[in-house]
Amino acid sequence: METRIVQVGKSKGVRIPKRILMKYGFGEMVMMMFEQQQSGMQMPMMPLLCQGGRLLDALKKSPYLENTIVVLWGDHGWHLGEKSHWRKMTLWERGTKTPFIIKLPGAKANGKRIEAPVSLQDIFPTLVDLCGLEVEQELDGNSLKSLLTKPSSTWDKAALMSHGPGNFAVRKGRWRLIHYADGSEELYDMKLDSAEFVNLANDIKHKDRCQELRKHLPKSWRYVMGPRFKKFSNSFAEGN
Repeated sequence: METRIVQVGKSKGVRIPKRILMKYGFGEMVMMMFEQQQSGMQMPMMPLLCQGGRLLDALKKSPYLENTIVVLWGDHGWHLGEKSHWRKMTLWERGTKTPFIIKLPGAKANGKRIEAPVSLQDIFPTLVDLCGLEVEQELDGNSLKSLLTKPSSTWDKAALMSHGPGNFAVRKGRWRLIHYADGSEELYDMKLDSAEFVNLANDIKHKDRCQELRKHLPKSWRYVMGPRFKKFSNSFAEGN
């Protein structure tokens, strides 16, 4: 398979398969996009970070600093040729990671990085818990209060992700299971294989691991489409 080496800033060259370059019909334009991608994505972030700093400065000068919870999150990840993929739309780690910061007044976790896998679905349950609110319905996601108040807390919850009808990923501890609608699966040890190159799903030694992670997959689901996808509705299945 023919590949090209691309230099990105001061980083080492990245090998991109030719089929990836041609897949999107851009040819050499894709090469230029790749070379400019990192700086092109970082530049729009600078004004946003500056505005965020202004907002936090104003908060510090206000009487609300000690009773305000700050939450910052963003869009999910982007492949730049890793695993022979370009753009988003995968259930691998790189395609599903997102910036996620919570600052709770007086919390021990402020300024620290927590390695526990969590989800953006956890934002609402966390705020409900921290604010002492009562909600008369079951909530998706988990409260992160224990991690914010005691970062060393044991975390045995799973983070669930989905992409397209019937495709799900479960991240729990060091393990990531991807289950596709056609029944195929991928299992990765994110501690030893952070690039997700060694699929352990068919390894008999990890049979019990896969079964345990499958317990977190939805037993039923319904694929909700926006208006522009309605014309494809006959192609989408519904789980049961």
